[in-house]
Amino acid sequence: MAKNIYPHKIDLKALSIRNTNRQDFAAQLIGIEYRGYEVEQCDDGRKIVITKPGGKRVFGQPKKEDILVFIFNPTDETLWQITHKQIFEDVEAKCQENKEEGKKFISLLERTLNGEEPMDFIEDIRSLSFQTGEKPEVLIKAYKWIWGQEDVNYPNGEGRFKSWSGYVELLKSLQTFPNFTLHLADCIDIIPQLPDNSLDAIFADPPYFLSNGGISVQSGKQVCVDKGDWDKGGTPEYIYEFNKRWISLCRPKLKDDGTIWISGTYHNIFVVQRCLQECGYKILNIITWQKTDPPPNLSCRYFNFSTELIIWARKSPKIPHKFNYDVMKELNGDKQMTDVWRLPAVGKWEKTCGKHPTQKPLRLLYRVILASTDKGGTILDPFAGSSTTGIAANLLERNFIGIEKEQEFINLSNRRFNELQDSEKRQKLLDNIKKNDASATVLVNHARKELRELMVEKGICYLRAGDSKGSLQVTPGFERMKYVLLHTNGENYQLFRLKKEGTFQIWTKENLEKYGFSPEHSPYYIVLNFDNKPLEISQTPQSLKQRLNTYKARLYSINEFC
Repeated sequence: MAKNIYPHKIDLKALSIRNTNRQDFAAQLIGIEYRGYEVEQCDDGRKIVITKPGGKRVFGQPKKEDILVFIFNPTDETLWQITHKQIFEDVEAKCQENKEEGKKFISLLERTLNGEEPMDFIEDIRSLSFQTGEKPEVLIKAYKWIWGQEDVNYPNGEGRFKSWSGYVELLKSLQTFPNFTLHLADCIDIIPQLPDNSLDAIFADPPYFLSNGGISVQSGKQVCVDKGDWDKGGTPEYIYEFNKRWISLCRPKLKDDGTIWISGTYHNIFVVQRCLQECGYKILNIITWQKTDPPPNLSCRYFNFSTELIIWARKSPKIPHKFNYDVMKELNGDKQMTDVWRLPAVGKWEKTCGKHPTQKPLRLLYRVILASTDKGGTILDPFAGSSTTGIAANLLERNFIGIEKEQEFINLSNRRFNELQDSEKRQKLLDNIKKNDASATVLVNHARKELRELMVEKGICYLRAGDSKGSLQVTPGFERMKYVLLHTNGENYQLFRLKKEGTFQIWTKENLEKYGFSPEHSPYYIVLNFDNKPLEISQTPQSLKQRLNTYKARLYSINEFC
C-alpha cells in the first residue's frame, strides 16, 4: 500500500467522542474548535488524529466543518493521511490471505459503520491475525473518524454508504456455498453408488401411499388429495418391500454417529418403524409435527388430521449419535425440547418458485438439520421432491445430495436453488426459517365492515366464548397471544398489537354499549384491548378464507403474517 506520509510536528489536544448514530456523531464533530486532536490510541503506540478544518470542497464549496484523519507515529513524528481507497485495498489483500478472517474483519468494520464503538469489541478486533498490511485495530479506529468526516460533508449519509458499497461486493465475492447435488433417478439406483460412511444425516419423505381420491380444503377450496401416481396405495406386501429396500441401502452410507429421519402418517409409518428395526437401526424418538394451521376435515367423520410423524433413528444400537442438544434447548427458549413440534405448514413465501404436493416447511427441516449435523456436514434426501431439505441445508452451510425421479420437481428444485444466489432473497429465507413459532400468536377475527371500523376506532375487539360462528374458544397458544387481526369476509384485514399479552376481560353487554357497540347474542363477552395503530403485514395466510370457518375466530402464529 502506497502511503502519503510526511514529517510534521503537531500540537494535539485529547478528544474523546464515542461512536454513535451518524447524525449525533457528525453533530459533535461540527461543534469542536479548529485545531488538531488526538482521538484514538492504538496498541502499537500510534495514534489516530484529526485536524479541523480539513479543507475539502463539497459541491464546489469549501467545507469549513470538514476534518482530515491521520495516523500519527510519535516515534518519528510522521503523519499518514489515510484514505478510503488505502483501507479497502488493505482489506482486499487480507481477504486474499485468509478468506474467513477477512469476512470477520469486514463484519467488525460493519459494526463500526452501524454506530458501535470499536473499544466495546476491541478483543474481537485484536484477535484477528493477518500477515498482510496494517493492523486491523488501526484501520477500524481510523474508519470510525473517516465515516464521521463523510457525515459532516454529506449529512444524508451518501458518502458513508457509497464507501461501504465496495465492501458489500467484496463480501459477495467471498461467499462459498455448500455443494448442492441433484440426481434425476430412482434412489434405489443412486444410493449404492454413494461412498460408505459418508453421510452425516438422511431426511426422507417417502410416499405415504394415501392418494385414494379423497378430498380436503386448500386456500378455502375443496380439492382432491391425490398427489400423483407415485403415491397411490399398493398392497401391504409392496409397501413393506419398497421401504425395506431403500432403508437397508441407506444404513452403510451413514457415518457411525449418523442418523436418519423419516416422515409419515399412519398409512406408512408403522411399516417404516418395522423396517428400521429389522435393518439394525436404533430408534431414538418419534417426533410429532403438530400443524398449527391444518385444513378442516370435510367428512366430519374423523378427528381432524393435524399431525405427521417423523421417526428419528441412528445407524448403530451401540455407537452414540450426533445430537446438538444445547442448540435445540436454546431454540426452545432455554427449555428441553420435547418430541412434539408445533410448526405451521408451508407458507406462501416458500412457494415463490412453484410447489410440490407434499412439500415440507423449511422451518421443519431447519430444526432437523440443526439437531443432527454441523456446518460442512452432508445430508441425503432420497425422495427430494422440491428439495426443501437441500434449501435448508444450503442456508445452514451443509452439503446436500438429492435424488428425485420426476423432471418436473428437479426443475422446481433448481429454481429454488437459483433463488438462493440472490443475497437479499437468501437472507430473507434464512430470517424466516429462524423465526420461533413458539413465540407469539395472532387472534384472527371476522367482523362486519361497520363493526370492524368501530372496533379499530375504539381499540376493542369483542367475541362470545365457544366454538360457533363469531365466538372464541380458548386453546393452546392463547397464553402467547400478542396480536389481533380483524377482517371482513377474509378481506380488508388489519393487524394490531394487544395492550397485554395472552389476557382478556369479561364485559357485560351494557359495558360494550357505553362504547357505541350493539351486542345482541349474549349478556357477557370476551374483550381484547389493542393499540389501534395498524402494523405492517408482509403476507396473508392462505387459509384466511375457509368457507364457514372464515367467520370463526382462530389463532395463528405471527410467522404466518411476517
